[in-house]
Amino acid sequence: RLVTHWTDHGALLADAATIDRHRVLLGAPRFGVDATPANLPTEVGYDAAIAYDKGCYAGQEVVARIRTYGHVNRRLCQLQSPAGEVEVGANLSRTDDEEAKPIGKVTSATIDPRGDGTVCLAIVRYRHAAVGNEFVIEGGVGATITGVIGDDPSADPTG
Repeated sequence: RLVTHWTDHGALLADAATIDRHRVLLGAPRFGVDATPANLPTEVGYDAAIAYDKGCYAGQEVVARIRTYGHVNRRLCQLQSPAGEVEVGANLSRTDDEEAKPIGKVTSATIDPRGDGTVCLAIVRYRHAAVGNEFVIEGGVGATITGVIGDDPSADPTG
């Protein structure tokens, strides 16, 4: 009934591809795509899902380690690439790494509506996850980190 109400008043329905495109452009991870059971909540910007003030809970030891050491091993980042299309699952390597060791993997990609190539989400090793860092995406095209998902420099990590 709600959908009917809004469409009767001029709202347009978006298809799944349009919703996914906007999700990537906003840097919003999708569970099962950018965030999987293999990821810790902090890696993909889901920190708000953790209640640090609770008593005992499943995963408490892992969360305590994150808080103690100050970071996780990987972060979800938003990247901009001049390429017209980027393959989901493609590996990332540093531009200055002659051996091209993978340091990340593209999890989502969409064409940038501004005509500036492709916007991607990628899981990147923590020490490389900083705005402005440049990478080579498997296949030889470059990319630059434009955002680290869940980063809030004003947030207090100790709760």
